[in-house]
Amino acid sequence: MMRIPTLLITSVFAIFVISCGGGTTSPDVVKDSGDHSERDSPGVGDHESDTKDKNRCNDNDDCPDTGYCKKALCADSQGTCTSKPDSCPTAVVPVCGCDGATYNNACLAEAAGVNVDESGFACLQEACQGIYDCGAKFCLKETCDPNAFGVCTERPVDCPEVYAPVCGCDGVTYFSECHANKSRISVDRTNAACFVGTSCSSNGNCGTFEYCKKEDCDDSTGQCTPRPIGECAGEADEVCGCDGVIYPSECVAARFYVSIRTGMSSCLDALGDPCENSNTCSSTQYCLKLGGCEGEGHCVERPHGCEGSMDSVCGCNNVEYQSYCDAAAAGQNVQNEGPCS
Repeated sequence: MMRIPTLLITSVFAIFVISCGGGTTSPDVVKDSGDHSERDSPGVGDHESDTKDKNRCNDNDDCPDTGYCKKALCADSQGTCTSKPDSCPTAVVPVCGCDGATYNNACLAEAAGVNVDESGFACLQEACQGIYDCGAKFCLKETCDPNAFGVCTERPVDCPEVYAPVCGCDGVTYFSECHANKSRISVDRTNAACFVGTSCSSNGNCGTFEYCKKEDCDDSTGQCTPRPIGECAGEADEVCGCDGVIYPSECVAARFYVSIRTGMSSCLDALGDPCENSNTCSSTQYCLKLGGCEGEGHCVERPHGCEGSMDSVCGCNNVEYQSYCDAAAAGQNVQNEGPCS
């Protein structure tokens, strides 16, 4: 087959174009051919590009409240505004967030508007042992063991003036955990570092986390003994406190700094006439109900000289008191320990 030279074809095509153009055209002007499909009208690709540009973001502030700035890497300067998930599974598959926090799964991190650090580097923290291993920070430990490792942590600058005493690993009682950390001190969760353990005549002779336990309520001296930590569980036998108040258990009495009498007879013998409420008792008595707030009770003398407590109880009048004794002194039975709901 004979091949036609390429130069000849090109020359013929050029002559054909010139002859159809009806004249010469400036090289700077493009003649409108009537076909705008590719040149004059924005195509699908252009629309997608515009949408991507609108969704570009530097941080979450650039996105709607229902979205966050999703980035492939924590260090990326830009990301894409993405909707936060409405709900997440409860499965625990821990991931490291770019904010340095650990989340139970990636969905929960996204719901919080946080990107996931696949490398986990954001959650790595500096280990330490000594109190001054961290420069301006402090070595936060879960135990007071000097050989245990802790994590270098920022020291608080300002602490709320809310009295919630804690025992520091240095044996000092601090106003709150925040105040202890501000002083570079971790908290002793067992309170052992602050135990005095000496003989006492009253609770005032003991440390914040102890009470003066007496074998007999009439004893002049006792022993500073650690108060129970946390909830009292597994005990259901009521006891008679040395303050004349009936407590749900010996553990509960100890939590409220109270020694107990042997047996219940002293408190039961003090029970007076039956009553429905304190209005039927004398002004120095109140209607004690062993079952809580409901049912029939018995008139008993109100206690005096109640000692303070770090715990609290909620009276049947929905008023919070420092202790069972304080509630009884106000003529109230207790509906629950802790704040009123």
